[in-house]
Amino acid sequence: MIKLDPDQTFRTIAGIEFFKSFSDEEKKSLSEYAGQILTYKPKATIIKQGMNENSIFFILKGLVDVNYEEQSTIVLADLGPGSILGEMSFICGLPRSANAVAREETMVLRLEGVVYKRMKPDIQNKFKDKVIDILLDRIDKISNRLLKYL
Repeated sequence: MIKLDPDQTFRTIAGIEFFKSFSDEEKKSLSEYAGQILTYKPKATIIKQGMNENSIFFILKGLVDVNYEEQSTIVLADLGPGSILGEMSFICGLPRSANAVAREETMVLRLEGVVYKRMKPDIQNKFKDKVIDILLDRIDKISNRLLKYL
């Protein structure tokens, strides 16, 4: 694990697609809460279903499979660089709804859940809007996958 100072967090955030529409001032505000860079080996669990941990993860490098505990052989989503993990727990404080497992060596930026609660309301809303866009895209992809089986 590499603990980032605010300047390092800012530079990392600035390179992530999710934050492209955020102003430098908004990115600096988010950077006040230092992030962590974590590296996972293949088959390592990044997120465990049911846990009450509310960090959000931004995939910087590698691939991650998302699956349910009961159906760990069925991959619900495969996510790569630029994707996010743990957004529902981060925003809503809900338990983790699925597992996220590194398919290959994977590097992520981790922001703790307290970051969301400390964001200014306008940044919170922008963050939520970005997450909603991502979730709608995921729902569309899952729906299209399911239609192939009907």
